[in-house]
Amino acid sequence: KNIEARLAISERSYAVLFDTILSSIIIVDPLGRTVNWNYTAKELYGYSWEEVSGEYFDSVFRANHQRPTISQIFELVDENGGRYIEAEVPRRRKDGTDLFTYTSYSSIKNTSGKTIAYSIIEKDLTERVNLERKLKESFDRIKETQSATILGFARLTEYRDKNTGKHLKRIREYTKVLATGLRSMEKYKNYITDRYIEDLCLSSVLHDVGKVAIEDSILLKAGQLDQKEFSRVKDHARMGGDALRDVDTEIKRESFLTLGKE
Repeated sequence: KNIEARLAISERSYAVLFDTILSSIIIVDPLGRTVNWNYTAKELYGYSWEEVSGEYFDSVFRANHQRPTISQIFELVDENGGRYIEAEVPRRRKDGTDLFTYTSYSSIKNTSGKTIAYSIIEKDLTERVNLERKLKESFDRIKETQSATILGFARLTEYRDKNTGKHLKRIREYTKVLATGLRSMEKYKNYITDRYIEDLCLSSVLHDVGKVAIEDSILLKAGQLDQKEFSRVKDHARMGGDALRDVDTEIKRESFLTLGKE
């Protein structure tokens, strides 16, 4: 009787602990059928126990049919010593909305070492994932706006020099081709990143921005330039670099302007 009483107390303690854990826990048999869950799982997914008991995990919770099935996940668990972890796993609530979880899968074995079930412990990451996606969308919009603004700024020179605007897009493509080619070389492969190429292409359209400082009488001259005039035109690179350097000093980190002024 004493052993039975202690066993009953242990079972009640386990049940209380199981239901008070803040992470969602779902117990699934080797065939993928739901055999138990805790209160957090019920709150997270919105189902009643009667709706999920004995149901196949995938048919209830799987949100994306491009993802591995629960049986395939269990194979990974067994191959990795009884545990497997995934991040940002898409799931489906009862109301049809999607959520994302950090998921830890573990095998549950009997005293003989045979796997009798699997535990699926999840932490809800939906809010974080949604915030990260909104942040990325905002960042992408800023990058698009930045690119359009820089191209528009560079095209200001077109009003001074009709030849400049015609090759802005070409020079950007030439820059991309050359930088991509350099990246394939052992010397530069760890230095020239996708971000580096993106910034380099963006800054390349500013190479003639200094021409706005050249006098119309020289820049728009129909005939051949004399030596003094030609020397003045060559100053546009220095003046453009100086202008970009002044702007770049106002930025607290290295930007595409660092490449532009160079």
